[in-house]
Amino acid sequence: MSENGNYIVKKYRCNICNKTHDVKLNKQYFKGRTKYPFPYVFLHDSIKNGENKELLTILYIDKDFKIRGAEIQELDNDNLFSKEQVIGIVKPLIEELNLLRKENLELKEELKK
Repeated sequence: MSENGNYIVKKYRCNICNKTHDVKLNKQYFKGRTKYPFPYVFLHDSIKNGENKELLTILYIDKDFKIRGAEIQELDNDNLFSKEQVIGIVKPLIEELNLLRKENLELKEELKK
């Protein structure tokens, strides 16, 4: 793990593409969270036998910034995302938006004071 200001960089080794990825996590993802581990979603490529595949990777990050688990799914070229994948992507984004809204309201109240 390396830290750089507002970010933490974690190393993640993908079992499908056999590459190590640097995953840059904003420290803001951790503020105000009450549930751990939380999902972090990213996409990367895998090239096997000249065929390029997109891999949807969901990492489960704990409160100590450790990767506790991972799920990887190859994306189908015909149907980019399944219903389960869409839920897996959208749910953490909505949670993050709600945290940012709450923080925004708190900052507005502080400014009014």
